[in-house]
Amino acid sequence: MYCITSRGNDYSPSTYMHSFDFQEPYLKSIFGLAGIHDIRFLHAQPMDLAPGITEESMARAFEEARAMAQNADL
Repeated sequence: MYCITSRGNDYSPSTYMHSFDFQEPYLKSIFGLAGIHDIRFLHAQPMDLAPGITEESMARAFEEARAMAQNADL
């Protein structure tokens, strides 16, 4: 399963905000209850800091989505 999210801040593991990431663990738990365990996440982040940063974040997310699609085992 591919799960694409949008976030206001950057919750990457390398940031101090990572401990506040409740979105990904929650989605893993909910989908895990439904029997879905192979989940890949694409996070468009940060989207709520400044217009220039938002555009850069979207461009990065689009590139990551293209790479995921090319490498997908369909």
